[in-house]
Amino acid sequence: MVRVENRAVQLLWEDPQDRFQGPGPASRAVMAVLPMTAPTRWRFILAVLAAADPGISAETVTAAVMAVTSRSGQRRQLAWALEDRPELLTGAGGEAAAPSVLRFIDVLCSKGATGIVRPACPHCRRVIALSVCVDGVRVCRNCKAKARAVPCGRCGVRREPAIRDGDGRPLCPNCLITDPTNQEICVTCRRRRPVSTRTKDGPLCGTCRPGKTMTCAICGRSAAL
Repeated sequence: MVRVENRAVQLLWEDPQDRFQGPGPASRAVMAVLPMTAPTRWRFILAVLAAADPGISAETVTAAVMAVTSRSGQRRQLAWALEDRPELLTGAGGEAAAPSVLRFIDVLCSKGATGIVRPACPHCRRVIALSVCVDGVRVCRNCKAKARAVPCGRCGVRREPAIRDGDGRPLCPNCLITDPTNQEICVTCRRRRPVSTRTKDGPLCGTCRPGKTMTCAICGRSAAL
């Protein structure tokens, strides 16, 4: 059982009007006819967490749920996802349809939950932020770029498109930056280059951009880096 150390939190979980009893999986049909009160939804989440990490407190679960959801519909979605697939909390989070599941895992891990596992990217197997969904699973930013890579319509290099031109051809980030239409005249060297920064006098390229002035920690002199 999940520890309930605070009586106020214990009362939050208890609902005398709720006729659903037992921590086991409930079917969608049963949930559809039950009043979907917050205690009902959260009891499902508590039951799943109790199996994954018996030492976690109800206060921690409550704080995590409130941190990753702002509406009752999101809490219902989170409860359904965890009830259907409890293994999402122990390494299979990359297969979660609801993004709130990954946020829930992150918050629980940051609060010291030992039985909860941050999921690895299904493609590269690195434990890293899984930001996008590709072919039904959530992957890291690098694997997403590889999965969506196509030959650039200008240079031919296979990369994730940064944009498409007027004819619909994909352009890689390098061709986008070097495209003359995306460059301006540098006010210092007067060359047409990608804009690195802007000043009150106009745009500056990367070569003419002034370095940051900092003080040396050894000699104490100030110089541009």
